[in-house]
Amino acid sequence: MCLKYLSTIEDVLNQDLNALKVLIQMIALIPISKQNIMFDENASGFVSVILKIISGKINNLIVIINKNDWISFYKGLTLLICIKILREKDKNDTDNTIDLLSRISEREQREDAALQLLKLFKLLERRLPGNKMMELYKLMNPKDLTLEYLEPTVSWETYIYGLTHIVENCECCMNDLEDLIKDQLCRFLKVNYFPMLLPDVAWILTYLKPQTNNKSTQIIQRIFQKSDSLQISIEQYLDSRSYSITSNEFPLVRDILIRSYNSKLMHNINRPEYLLRMLTYRKEHKIDHFIEWFKCFLCETDENWIKYQDLVCHWTNCFVKDQIALFEIMKQVDSLIDLWIKVAPNNNQRSDFFVTHMVTQCYSL
Repeated sequence: MCLKYLSTIEDVLNQDLNALKVLIQMIALIPISKQNIMFDENASGFVSVILKIISGKINNLIVIINKNDWISFYKGLTLLICIKILREKDKNDTDNTIDLLSRISEREQREDAALQLLKLFKLLERRLPGNKMMELYKLMNPKDLTLEYLEPTVSWETYIYGLTHIVENCECCMNDLEDLIKDQLCRFLKVNYFPMLLPDVAWILTYLKPQTNNKSTQIIQRIFQKSDSLQISIEQYLDSRSYSITSNEFPLVRDILIRSYNSKLMHNINRPEYLLRMLTYRKEHKIDHFIEWFKCFLCETDENWIKYQDLVCHWTNCFVKDQIALFEIMKQVDSLIDLWIKVAPNNNQRSDFFVTHMVTQCYSL
């Protein structure tokens, strides 16, 4: 029905602002809940056309909205935007959605609309794509943003971004807020609310690593650092992946185990043992796998936990009996030696060990 009569009224809507305003207000009357949120292609097409018309006339349209009309207008507008976002195939498309709200000139009206859109997504128990959630946070009155409105977020990054806004504008007891954040974090982790994959682990640890003077960031970092549930989630996931990490994922694991290593959240991860598990991943015994493993994990740090002699021996044992593999790796040995020495240029014992060891391998067959 929506599209059947759209062509008839489209010209009117383009010419008559009052007709467009009334249509938007009528849409606000449509009852919506998570039980009836089913939109077909026709409804989606109707919404896209209406929003396109609104986009071209938003500045003039806002001028004719009086105080009595405003509530029904912004509720209708946000419902249209909500439907479009839910039906979008390209989740990075921001045309005629959040950008429409940002074009509302009056700050209070803009904040009303942004809060209403967030309420809709919470009511429907749907998630907002990360880029849209970030934009919506920026449009809201910071005092309106509460923990319950973080539920439509889709990632750890957008969640922490929202937490930062809430902590920065906290007007109640900070201890009470911290307890609420701890409870919410624990609940989210218990139901795997956000993904916990290698990029997510790396992002969380990178966020927690820097020392900062920002009080809000310090509070959030402290909560995450002390979270037993977060520690368990990270350790369980890493343990489940230890024998299935590909060479393309080595840089992420390097960030996790070395560059952004967190001793509190990874207390039970034996890093040397973990490196050996990745090294012996049987499905990817390719030359590139061994080269990338060496570059990422043996040419990154000279910290005490890196038992480099043992690790190098295990590394060469993986390919020394394969003449072709050994030959191909030895063709790159000069560049590997350079990378090895750069880690600890003043450690002659370390440098001599690697050179001697590699020469020995050539005569081991």
